[in-house]
Amino acid sequence: MDELTARIGKGLGQRLDGFKFVKSRRQLVRKSEDGWQAIVIDVLPTADPCKRKLAAHAQVRIDRIEETYSPFHPFLKEVEAKTHATITTNCDRLLAETPVIHGFAIDDHSVDSFIIEYANALKTYVMPWLHQYSTEEAIFNGLIDDDPMKWITSDRLTRYPVVLAILANRGEWDEFDRISQKFLTYCESPHAQMYKPLAESLAAGLRVAS
Repeated sequence: MDELTARIGKGLGQRLDGFKFVKSRRQLVRKSEDGWQAIVIDVLPTADPCKRKLAAHAQVRIDRIEETYSPFHPFLKEVEAKTHATITTNCDRLLAETPVIHGFAIDDHSVDSFIIEYANALKTYVMPWLHQYSTEEAIFNGLIDDDPMKWITSDRLTRYPVVLAILANRGEWDEFDRISQKFLTYCESPHAQMYKPLAESLAAGLRVAS
């Protein structure tokens, strides 16, 4: 699977403007003004031994956000923080109307055709998402609403650190305290109690650092 992933990654990198495939991270990446944009890929088996499925996730990193909260994230190791994405979405969600999400045959001709088709689908459906959320303001607007259905990610462990970091950088402490309390309240639920050290560390550390 690794070699096929690398083959597809290199092929996609040749067709996506500015992107370079980093084999060790299985990541197509290009720099942006505030950090980087990326697509992480992995070839997966299917029930049909002659077919494979490409799993892909689009990512955006905003350096300022990551550098603000990562020192106070007890579950994020220092080495991981350097390459940590700010937001991630499953490309299948963006590519839902395209046939490429259903897999591909593994003969050489089919793989080559799939690379072209997948690159075109990424250009049409994924690149606009990467462009839209490659600024701090856009990410903030996509996460700040109290209605989880309006968030650009359903992952609270992504949402809370990012929003709190932005609010701390802005000095908006009333809203910071409100969101911090929501995170702490969420961590009181049985399934989320393990994340209470994160909520407490962010609430205290971000305020002191700012």
